[in-house]
Amino acid sequence: MGVIYDAASRLLSRSPEVKPDVQDTYRTRPTATPEASALVMSTERARQGKNNALLYRNWSQNGEWVRAAINIRRDQVASAEWDIVPYDPDAKYDKGLAAEIRDLFTAPNPLIQSWRAYIGPIIEDLIVLDAGVIEKERTLGGDIAALYPVDGAKVFVSTIWDGDPAEARYFYRPLLNAPQEIPFLNEDMIYMMANPATNRVVGLSPLETLKLSIDAELTGSTYNARQVMNAAPDGIFDLGELARPEHVEKFRSYWAAEVSGRGALAFIGGTKGAKFIPFRESNRDMQYLEWLTYLVKKIAAVMGMDPLDLGLSADINKATAQVKDQQTEDRGLRPMLANVQDFNTREVVWDRSYGGRKNNLAFRFTRLNLKESIQKAQINQIALGGMPWKTVNEARRDDGRAPIGDPTGDENPFNKLMANTPRGLALVENVPDATEITTPPSTPDSQGGKPSGTADSSSSGKRPKEKEF
Repeated sequence: MGVIYDAASRLLSRSPEVKPDVQDTYRTRPTATPEASALVMSTERARQGKNNALLYRNWSQNGEWVRAAINIRRDQVASAEWDIVPYDPDAKYDKGLAAEIRDLFTAPNPLIQSWRAYIGPIIEDLIVLDAGVIEKERTLGGDIAALYPVDGAKVFVSTIWDGDPAEARYFYRPLLNAPQEIPFLNEDMIYMMANPATNRVVGLSPLETLKLSIDAELTGSTYNARQVMNAAPDGIFDLGELARPEHVEKFRSYWAAEVSGRGALAFIGGTKGAKFIPFRESNRDMQYLEWLTYLVKKIAAVMGMDPLDLGLSADINKATAQVKDQQTEDRGLRPMLANVQDFNTREVVWDRSYGGRKNNLAFRFTRLNLKESIQKAQINQIALGGMPWKTVNEARRDDGRAPIGDPTGDENPFNKLMANTPRGLALVENVPDATEITTPPSTPDSQGGKPSGTADSSSSGKRPKEKEF
């Protein structure tokens, strides 16, 4: 059955514009939706997808607080610096292969030519649906040719997959309400989850946990917006004891057409004295601000943030602000970065086309922001006693600058560690150590006139004078 799935899906997704050396051509592209009669109908319904995906997407677009939280996390991950580095720093690795994988993440496919544009939609789906999905496009030789973000709402996961690499694990449905689907092997699709569990094969997104809070926030915002836009408050308008039913109905029609708009206003008559009976006195009586603050705090907590990140200020000072800033990074951003880099390492860097785990390479986020770089530099300065730990060309490479001289030359001084000395800049290997500087002078020998305990300069073994630049 798997052979029929593969043959049918490849036949239906083939496009004449695609290069002939590409085997599995971007099968989840919008134009790849074939006719229903030509698709293989799935006879096995052991699938699980994301329920209410459209509802969660609607919340992410129309809920201001949710949208703010998503944008913060999305931009943080997209702007964090990353690199392809050795998994084991002490073992050998192929620099050319590392550069090839780095180029793949820099320009994942012909449609997306930057890391930011590639990772942004994936992070949003990871937050909204807990389903960050990526399709691997392969060449005829089985190498990865491109990476394409896929709508996580349209991907269903097999509930009976037992680890067989030849059995389809993921199923892409171009139309959610149609039974037609395109199967994918485990190695051809990446399905990122932040909250897996033993009782399901899909994740649990923060928006699923926040269902009641987001519903309440959107409903409350709509209600209060209506109170501001409408001319009439909520209540009952009593026209008094002389108002007959036909008078009340006439006045109601006039009010609805000329004054009230959509206000929740009722009319009665026949009672003594005209008066207005309000349903509520003010927004403060219903404690709307306190209620909204409570909802925002719950949204921030589930998102791994502090309410201060969402613009909800409180009584804080500089010290507490720094602590809160560090806490929100530790409990929200760093776990997400660790999850993303683990998936990228396991599913892409360790792909069989790159040699698997034996290539000794890994995807790693090197720093989050400039503040973290300063903190890391301060830690290194303390740990190394002020000694340099990076060469000039390494520092220039980290800043995106061209190296000075040959970046691989052993004789190039800018590829070596340098230090400031009282006599100027010198290579660390030529700087005398403490024992050479603090050795006390020897006393002259009574017989030979030379200091006792000294040898000829040719055999002294002393370091040469440091080279200045």
